[in-house]
Amino acid sequence: MLKLDIGNEDSVVAAKEVILKYTDHLDLLINNAAVLGDIQATVHDSIDLQEIQEVFSINTLGPLRVTQALLPLLLKGERKLIANISSEAGSIGSCGRNSWYAYCMSKSALNMQSQLIHNGIKELGGQVLVIHPGWVQSYMQGQLDKDATLTPEQSATQIVQLLLRSEKFKGEQAVFVDYKGQVLSW
Repeated sequence: MLKLDIGNEDSVVAAKEVILKYTDHLDLLINNAAVLGDIQATVHDSIDLQEIQEVFSINTLGPLRVTQALLPLLLKGERKLIANISSEAGSIGSCGRNSWYAYCMSKSALNMQSQLIHNGIKELGGQVLVIHPGWVQSYMQGQLDKDATLTPEQSATQIVQLLLRSEKFKGEQAVFVDYKGQVLSW
């Protein structure tokens, strides 16, 4: 285990240096860190743009920081697989919300980032999967969301199973799927 703040470039570089002490390649990178931000404010309310920037720094730029730092190691690996944990909240095609600005927008941007990265590594044998983990019992809202349908262990188990069969999704495009492997609308 190592300490890593994906919102801080120096922390990402320090983590890479630690990783380099143990290996010269990676087969799989899972980017799974997120913050929620305000989920109540609508366009009719005051929206905290500074908070949105902070959410983007973690949810969107964090995975990019980590991916860029570790990409040389990943491209030396066998699988060359990046799994970005996103959310159905990042889907423009199925959006029905009128709030959750920071989270939805940051996850939508993560989805686009995933496609851009996929475009840059597919010719080198790389692949990007974008995964919605399901509605997971988490503390993202400050307390345990007991209404959520999945425990973290249940979601993680399904995601691992999905990653083990990721070859079936390999192709020209990054693929946006849920934890069961069902393709989702971008």
